[in-house]
Amino acid sequence: YPMPQRKLAFLNGENTRWDCHEGMTIPLVVDMRAEKYPMTIAAFPIPKPPANAPYNDFCLRGGRFGTHTAQEFKAPGEPRVDLMGYSWFEAGWRLYDVSNPFRPEEAAWIIPPAGERRGTEGALIEWDRKIIHVFTDRGVYIVSTPVLGEPVLGPWKPERWSFESVNVGAP
Repeated sequence: YPMPQRKLAFLNGENTRWDCHEGMTIPLVVDMRAEKYPMTIAAFPIPKPPANAPYNDFCLRGGRFGTHTAQEFKAPGEPRVDLMGYSWFEAGWRLYDVSNPFRPEEAAWIIPPAGERRGTEGALIEWDRKIIHVFTDRGVYIVSTPVLGEPVLGPWKPERWSFESVNVGAP
């Protein structure tokens, strides 16, 4: 996921096995100031279960645990360059403060009810409306967080899209 305004890129793999039977894939922050020599400068924190969870590690929840996808690339509104979101399958969806790219910090999260297959698949942030559509194998959750600001509800026509040049000329 590129963030050209800050000369950063966010990189992640995907865990493909169940119940933590493989190494953990963790999203990375990559410094792109010297494009021919990209450099990893930070790793995102591994999600921890909430204090009231009946497990103390997401590996014990069952299912897949690890990163899956970053927030959708093309979304309504101007993307914030201080925030980055990732789905973590059974650990839900996480929003991170990346204002200090050397130390990403969790800013908000949602852990939907466990599904039968994969958990949280991804999310689309409507930057202009300050709402997040979290896609899971059990349905779509539309949520907001004070980190984004007061949500705008009701009908809304986007005035602009992030990364305007994406899909130019596509039918």
